[in-house]
Amino acid sequence: MIHGPDNGWYFATAREAARFGAGRLGGVTGVEHAMAGSGTLCGVPEREVTRYRHLFDPAGPQACPRCREKAEAAPTQPCAQERLHNALQAAAPGEARDDLLAALRRGARVGL
Repeated sequence: MIHGPDNGWYFATAREAARFGAGRLGGVTGVEHAMAGSGTLCGVPEREVTRYRHLFDPAGPQACPRCREKAEAAPTQPCAQERLHNALQAAAPGEARDDLLAALRRGARVGL
């Protein structure tokens, strides 16, 4: 579903915070860590961590302070509009594609 555009909107203003998976050290309760490629953001190796099926919440009460700090400092990521815009750049030219690209550039909200 695409809604009407917002005036003054551009991709840089709509970027989203980086997201990380959540994990906990085996046998340690009460502290949740942000997962990176080979372990946690605070440096715990992956072999020592149990991964969970939800995202790390840096604002959560169980968030590891070092993981929280690193997660909040991580670069932002493209929003849904920007991701769709980038995917459409490679699509075959056509009127519908051009109309959708123009709407996305004006900030049309996309409900995914």
